Amino acid sequence: MEKNSYAIDSTTTVIASQQFIAHEDHTTKNDEIVSSIEQVFGPVIIENEKKIENEQQDYKEKCDVLTEYKNVISDSNDSYAIVTNDDPKNWPTTKKWRILFIVIVSGLLAHVTSTILYPALILLQQELQTSEIVVNSLVAIFIYCMGIAPIVWAAYSDAFATRRKVSLASMMVFIISTIICAISKNIWLLLIMRAVQACGSSAVLSIGSAIISDIYVPTERGQAYGLFFLAYWFGPFIGRMCGGYLTEYFGWRWMFWFLAIYGGIIFIMILFFLPETSRTVSSPTDASTTPRFNPISPLKLLRYPNVTLVVIYVSIISSTIHLQYISVPRNFSQRYNLSSSTIGLLFIAPAAGCAFGSLLSGKYSDFVLRKKTENSDSSYPEMRIYSAWSGALLVPCSYLAYGWLLE
Repeated sequence: MEKNSYAIDSTTTVIASQQFIAHEDHTTKNDEIVSSIEQVFGPVIIENEKKIENEQQDYKEKCDVLTEYKNVISDSNDSYAIVTNDDPKNWPTTKKWRILFIVIVSGLLAHVTSTILYPALILLQQELQTSEIVVNSLVAIFIYCMGIAPIVWAAYSDAFATRRKVSLASMMVFIISTIICAISKNIWLLLIMRAVQACGSSAVLSIGSAIISDIYVPTERGQAYGLFFLAYWFGPFIGRMCGGYLTEYFGWRWMFWFLAIYGGIIFIMILFFLPETSRTVSSPTDASTTPRFNPISPLKLLRYPNVTLVVIYVSIISSTIHLQYISVPRNFSQRYNLSSSTIGLLFIAPAAGCAFGSLLSGKYSDFVLRKKTENSDSSYPEMRIYSAWSGALLVPCSYLAYGWLLE
């Protein structure tokens, strides 16, 4: 029994020794294989590891730069820089009112400029020795360019997502052309500069509406647009009144010097107090898309009947008003022998009516939109048309009465 136990132990010892030797041989072979792999693929592995480390370092640096860029914008003292999540509709009310005031004052400029020459048309005809048709063209060419130029300004503003830069550029164009108007000595230079002047002053007619849309929600826009269009209707009165007094006491050239000073003040207001309201802000590392500028792209909106009908209606109203304004100086100066300054005061009545109508219609339009939305649980832009019926009926009646009373 002891001999058998000894034999088993000896056998076990031999087997364990053989396994240990086999394990050592296997380990040696593994080491040889690993060594061979390292000799063949070692340089490639090391190079790849270095590339991964470099890429990780570059990524970390880019992240640090982007974080620093966001912090600079957020903490910047420049009030015109905005970050992507800074929605203008969430700006404080005081800031919105400040922006709206700048937009209204800027919009006032175009309409003051369009009508400031009316009281001086007869004097310009005599001093520049031209015909009645040519001198009336000073008004016609301004109105024509004031209708076309906003389309181009609006297309550029939308393509490059900027309101502020367009406003500054257009105001600079206006100031330069107005100064040339003030020193011009012949009717043809004056005509050309009046066209350029219209292009510069009319940008806010489209950009102003875009800014209001940027900073106000739909249920607040009616009142804001009412105040904005207050300048549209009140501006012609201010233009005629200023034109009448400036022509009578200082001469017609001072009308243009007054406009140049006015434009300079607006330029300063835009430069220091008007932030960028467009919410699309390009990233400094995003160069994958290039903006496309199509100057006639807004005309595509005329494919929609509702837009076309509104444009036709507003065009008829504006044309009628300007025809009336042109006829007033000649009719009242010849029939009643009124001075330029007195003729300017004749426009107080239409200005007061337009001011009252703009303020009332803006609030009433918001009221109608809210009521229609509450009743149907949905809203669409055409709902505001219900607030325009009463004014549309008053316009033809009032002009028929004006023509009859004038005769």
